[in-house]
Amino acid sequence: MARSHMAMTWRTLVSHRWALVIVGAFVLLRVVSFAEPTWYSDEGTYANIGWALNHGARLYVDVWDNKPPGVYWFSAFLIGNLPVTIAMPLAATLLTAITAACVAMIGRILGGTRISTIATLAYVVVASLPNLHGNLFNAELCGAAAVALAVAVALRTTTSLRWKVMAGVLVGVAVLFKAVFAVDVVVVLGIPVIIALADGHRPLTAPNMKAALAILVGSALAVVAAVLVLLGQGVLGPAITVLTQHDVSYVAAYGSGTVSGVAGTLLTLIRVAVPIGVGIGLAVVLARRRHKTAALLVWWAGWDLAAAMVSARGFPHYVQQAEPVICLALAVALSAVWRRCGRRRLVAAATVVAAVITCEAVLWIPLAEIALADGRGLPGLIDDGVATSRVPAYYADGYRRVLDPATSPAFDALFPANLTLQRAAVQIFDSHSSPGDRVFVWGSIPWVYVLAERVPAGRYTALNSAYYVDSSAETTLLSDLEAHPPTVLVVEAHTTPKPLLDFLERHRYQRQAKGAAGNDYWLLVA
Repeated sequence: MARSHMAMTWRTLVSHRWALVIVGAFVLLRVVSFAEPTWYSDEGTYANIGWALNHGARLYVDVWDNKPPGVYWFSAFLIGNLPVTIAMPLAATLLTAITAACVAMIGRILGGTRISTIATLAYVVVASLPNLHGNLFNAELCGAAAVALAVAVALRTTTSLRWKVMAGVLVGVAVLFKAVFAVDVVVVLGIPVIIALADGHRPLTAPNMKAALAILVGSALAVVAAVLVLLGQGVLGPAITVLTQHDVSYVAAYGSGTVSGVAGTLLTLIRVAVPIGVGIGLAVVLARRRHKTAALLVWWAGWDLAAAMVSARGFPHYVQQAEPVICLALAVALSAVWRRCGRRRLVAAATVVAAVITCEAVLWIPLAEIALADGRGLPGLIDDGVATSRVPAYYADGYRRVLDPATSPAFDALFPANLTLQRAAVQIFDSHSSPGDRVFVWGSIPWVYVLAERVPAGRYTALNSAYYVDSSAETTLLSDLEAHPPTVLVVEAHTTPKPLLDFLERHRYQRQAKGAAGNDYWLLVA
């Protein structure tokens, strides 16, 4: 009895030790993100649109981007209720914590405390590293949290239809942040089927059909609720146009990189079909052999890996959709390997390393496929933000900034953004316009509207990739400017387009040459 009590006490101490390790890693890896400047373009777009929505703009009409409405509504909530400089890092931190808790819950259900601990530690690391965009707020992070919670709910409740509906609602919410999360509706629908197969039952029974229907109803409820909101705001038509035309155009333009036409489409289809096909096949085989945990994880992984690789642009935040299942699958697989080898103490470190490598590989594979098809050499990793080689400097300079905000200017230099131009543009807007005035940047300056507390005069808050895939974007934007001539217009572009020059001349703007950190800006003469 005493020995049993001592064993239980030891397991409790070990559990607490690992909890402290996970929490410590989480804090140490994420605290630096609160010291970052406002530099990232996607965050800036979400913040600018959120600010505009809070000040009377209509989504998909007055302000525009090519994602579903969830991320913009959430950004409006964040910007409207939190200080601008901490809103996004705080949201990213809370979402990562929620997803980590769900990974812990799923790991415990599927493999027990040890798997739960290892998978959670691996997730905390990969979801926080700056070279994998763990320091940033993105739509994928929001969707991943909703999906992880949906999977946890679906696994914990095998009979309750009410909770199946809740799981469906959660995965429907994920779709409202990014359309590619539609694959996770299939993931959650497949969970009862995989469990039935693994338990030796027929999968297409009446209870499983009711469960599938409940999940579909829940997903539909989330989408219908969003549709009703858009309808009430009078923007449902424009929203449908954006999501069925412009978002599809974006995927078509960037899904196959430099390979266009039928060949490019075929490469994208192969890249998506392979992980889905392998995942389905392995899931069925493993389930029939009673390997329930492995079957569920490969089923989930196949769909999310395909979703992460739809685009060939290789931006690090794409893999955030698949990070929870990658960490869970590796924790299970490596624990089994290490158990056979008798080196169980190494499994946590090995899982963390393997998770980082796997995430980088998921981002690299589409780039490599396109490069080989195009007759080029194999590519390196895309460093869209903090380069992998600069991660140590990120933390060294970041901690100095945390301890003393006035020190370490080298920290700002780590980020690929012209912060001097951003500050100059904000100062110009402050000097030459009032809070109620409309202003505009012809180009892309992250965060500028929300930092200046001004509403953009045109629907594009940045002339980014979503702008360039729309053949009518310039005409539409000039029409917006005609309807609301901005008090100040900054041109952040190599050349000023002639239609824009004509607009400026027609409205008698005064040019201020090189006044915005080397860029022209124009003032509307009263």
